[in-house]
Amino acid sequence: MSMTNIKQLKILREPRPIDFAETELSPYLDKQRGDAKGFKQFKQTAEKRKEYKDRVDAGFGSLSKSAEPYNSGHTSGWDAGPWPWQVIPQT
Repeated sequence: MSMTNIKQLKILREPRPIDFAETELSPYLDKQRGDAKGFKQFKQTAEKRKEYKDRVDAGFGSLSKSAEPYNSGHTSGWDAGPWPWQVIPQT
């Protein structure tokens, strides 16, 4: 496996704890609206999600339909691959 694929694989595995935190904090904050510490943690998690998305866009190109390159008619090479499932090692 090349160094590029290893880097991409690390990027793809990274969102698991971020997704978990977002999933758990969202309904919690719906019930505990006054929890400033929880809201701060939610904002930090959202910032981590944005940083992660930026790294994915840099590593794979934009995979989002709402991304500016898609809307402007330019793909920015997103279709050149490798696709995320192509860098995951087969066991």
